[in-house]
Amino acid sequence: MTGFGVNGMLHEFSFSSFPNLAKIDLAMNSLSGNIPYQIANLSKLTYLDLSTNRFSGEIPPEICLLTNLQILHLIQNQLNGSIPNDIGRLRYLEDLALYSNRLHSSIPASLGKLGNLAYLYLYNNFLSGSIPPELGNLNNLPELYIGTNTFTGPIPSTFGNLKNLRVLFAFRNNFSGPIPLVIGNLKSLSSPSFSENNLSGPIPASLGGLRSLTLLHLYQNQLSGHIPDELENLISY
Repeated sequence: MTGFGVNGMLHEFSFSSFPNLAKIDLAMNSLSGNIPYQIANLSKLTYLDLSTNRFSGEIPPEICLLTNLQILHLIQNQLNGSIPNDIGRLRYLEDLALYSNRLHSSIPASLGKLGNLAYLYLYNNFLSGSIPPELGNLNNLPELYIGTNTFTGPIPSTFGNLKNLRVLFAFRNNFSGPIPLVIGNLKSLSSPSFSENNLSGPIPASLGGLRSLTLLHLYQNQLSGHIPDELENLISY
């Protein structure tokens, strides 16, 4: 495509000649500079992958005007700033991957409006603050990766609403408080990891109801008490 290079920057004129463009895949190049806000002119875009480049600066808030987006991958760049507050406008989004950047600030509550989301990868950033309870609205979500950030506060009890969740990686943060009892309601959950946090209190007996469990990582916390007998029910563990 004329105007896109494998090296250097994306220029403003790159977006003026392709009004019907539905897919951009520029992953694994050496592109640098900011992601141009003019990308919002590509109103028919459904797929955007700028992963494994050298993009820096903030995620332009104008990206939230691409309301037909289904796939948004900005993995392994040098992006900083926050996740745009209006991310919830991308109502068709199924796959959001922002891991291995330098993003900070908190997760916007509007992300909980992405009811079609199937994959959410936010790990290996500097995201902070508490997890918004609105993430419990992502009923179709099978995979949630929020590890290796600086999140604080409790693990939201609304995570108990994520009935389709199979993978929950929340390791290497600063979560505190108990492991919510409602985690035991997630019958599809096979791989929860809460290691390297500041979680306290007992291991919930409700975890014994996770019959799909194949991995359970709770190390390097402040958990106390006895290992519940109910964990003997985990015959596949």
